[in-house]
Parts: sequence; C-alpha cells; structure tokens
Amino acid sequence: MTTVRKAPTDLAATLKKLGLSASDLSSAKGAAKVVLETGGSDATAKLVRHLDDDQLRAVRALLGERPTAITLVGGGGGAVRKDLLHHKLPMTTSPDAARALSLYRPNTTSVGRAFERFLMHAGRLQSELEQNATKMLDDPKVAEGVRKHLFMLEGLVRLYQGRGPDKKMDKALERIKELEDAIGAFGYACDMRAAAAGAAGVPAAATTELEAAVDDARAKLAALVEQWRPGKGERSERVDELVDTFAKIDFGSAKDDLKFVRRALADMCRKIANKDLDMGDLEGGVHELRRQLRWLPISLIALEGLVTLDTESKGPTAAFEKLKQDPVAQSPFARLPVTEGDKAHIEIPWTLFLALSKAIGDLGKIKDIGQQVEGLAHALHASGMKPTEALRAAERAFGKPGGAHGVHSQAEAIYVELKDSGLLEALAKAFKD
Repeated sequence: MTTVRKAPTDLAATLKKLGLSASDLSSAKGAAKVVLETGGSDATAKLVRHLDDDQLRAVRALLGERPTAITLVGGGGGAVRKDLLHHKLPMTTSPDAARALSLYRPNTTSVGRAFERFLMHAGRLQSELEQNATKMLDDPKVAEGVRKHLFMLEGLVRLYQGRGPDKKMDKALERIKELEDAIGAFGYACDMRAAAAGAAGVPAAATTELEAAVDDARAKLAALVEQWRPGKGERSERVDELVDTFAKIDFGSAKDDLKFVRRALADMCRKIANKDLDMGDLEGGVHELRRQLRWLPISLIALEGLVTLDTESKGPTAAFEKLKQDPVAQSPFARLPVTEGDKAHIEIPWTLFLALSKAIGDLGKIKDIGQQVEGLAHALHASGMKPTEALRAAERAFGKPGGAHGVHSQAEAIYVELKDSGLLEALAKAFKD
C-alpha cells in the first residue's frame, strides 16, 4: 500500500482551501477527481487517490463530517441528496442545474463545472417545456424561448462531440436539432403569412398556400413537442436522455477542459475561414455562412462565463476599434455572461466579438429579405404562376425590385470583407492564446 506522506491534518487543510467538504470524500478515487476539477495539484490528487479507508475516514472527520446530516436539493417528488452533488453546486450553480439533477439523477457522484453548464441549460429547457409546451404551438415568440435553450445545448454538444459516446452524442444532436428546426420552420411560416398580409397585390391563392404552410409546420411541431413534453413526475423522456448522455462526457480536469475548449473554439474559427461558400445561393451560401458564424457566439454564451471579453485593451485589428462607437456595441448580443463559476477564463478582445456580431447581424438582415422574396415567390408559383413571373411579383409585393440580385451582391461584399479582414484567424489566435 502507498504511504501517505502528508499528515491528515495538513491534507485536510489543503482540501479545505480547495473548497472540498467531507461529502466529497465518499471514495478516494472520486475525491481525487474533485481535487483536479477544483484546481488542485496532481500531487494532492495522487495523495488522496491512495488513501485507505481509515485514512479517508480520518480526513473526512477533520473536514467536519456529520454522517446523519443529509440535505435534499429540489422537490416535487424529485429531491436529490446534496451529498451526491459537487460541493460547488450550492454556491455557484443556478437553481436550473439543481432542478435537472433532482429530476433526472444522472449516474454521477460529482458535478464539475463543465457538466454543470450542460445541466443549467437542460434545467432551463425543462422549465420552458413545463410552462410553454402548449402555448408555443400558437405563438412563435413563445416557441423561440424554447428554441433558445435548444441552441445553447446544441452549441455545447457540437463543442464536446468528440469527448462523449459517439452514438449517444450524435443522437442527442439529432434530437435537439429536429425540434429546433421544427420551431424555426413554424416561425418562418408565421412570418411569411404576416409579411404577405402586409404586402401589396398578393393574390388570395398565394395567401391560402401560406396559411396551409403554417398549419403544416404547426402540425409537425406539435408531434415533436409531444415527445419532449414533461409527463409523469415532471420528467421529459427526451431531456432525460440528454442528461444521461451529458453525464457520460469525459470532461477531464478543469485544466484539461479549459485547454480543450480553447482548441475547439479555435478549430471552429479556422474551419469557417477555410470554407468557400457561394453567396449566390441564399440557403446554401448566405444562410449557411450566417449559421456557421452564429455557432461561435452561441457556444460562447452556452459556456456560461468561461469566455470573457476584454473591453479595455485595443484589439489586434485596428479597423475594428471604431466598432466601440457603432450601434452594435450597444446591442445586448454584444455581451457575454459574467459568472463566478470558473476560476480560469478565456479572454478575447471585445472588438473581435463586435466585428463578429456585426457580420452576423448584417447577414441576418439580408437573409430575411431574401427569404421573404423567395417564400412568397414559392407560394405564388404553387398557386399557378410561372417561376420567373412569381419571383418578379414577389419582389414588387415587398417593394424590392431586383431584390434577389441585391441580396446576393450585398452578401458577397460582407463575405469578401470578412475574409480580407482576417477576423476568423484573429479569433482563432485569441482563443488559443
């Protein structure tokens, strides 16, 4: 047996400084993992890992073990023992993470910060589904509230895809995206109906087509919502599957996780930079570019404070400094969450984040115009017009003569500027540094 060269009192003092409590020492192996997750040294983790039962009991006593005191977190028939949670949970997590734990009880004895992020968004999705699973079928704005949390979870799953069980991670991504896309399709159908109602000269046959598109999108969404809706014991079968998958991700230590996230975000930037997209294609080019760019801020927001913005220093690209006075700097989307949940952070220049936000916003405006014209043109064609005639009629209806061509030329200009500025390469470097 390996001899512990540190007196129990000294070891207990070290563990106390790291924030560990007696409940974190239910096993030597589990305690060693928590030591690493909280920033402890490899040497301390090794000492803890080799404690025998008597030594472990002695250290627990020094940390103030009270065997009979078991606190429950959560309620409504789904409480979970506090001594099974990571010691940071009562202090650093939102109630949403505790709720997800209490309802779904993943097979884990500790919750590190990386896993906690998944649980926070799962808990928020749970709350949205409880409150709005029915309302979202009548109001696309309510549905977007649900979609927001699906985006957060998809961002995290995409980021950690190589670190979890492949088939389960693929299935989680597929399920999340399926509901997310259905919400998006319902919202788009409702927007097209509203836009056509306010446009000039839209024939009744096209209006009927657009109304049918709303009904079809709602029916498809309703079928999926039933699969996600919380049922017996307030549990959702789909959310249960997600939490079970997230618990199987190998996050490693907090130090390992930080290194992994840096590399993953940098790789994401480089992959987008190396792609060559056709801005003459609204869906496969303009919309696809915006989608790929948007996964960056979604992932950063989903990381709940791990990535922060340096608003004081000058960024690496002088041309972006003027954005501090641009309206984009006042947007709520030009900020990232600030929390105390992480001891170490990834800090990036605010000006790079502003440039990214501006590009996404400008592409969004262009995409919306293009989709309106294309959507109405499709409805007009379905109602009997020839394709070219339908496109021209749609452009006239929205007061956008030549609108389709204008959309693609504006998108091309943004794409050229994005490449010439080196924004994505600068972001990749910032994440790695």
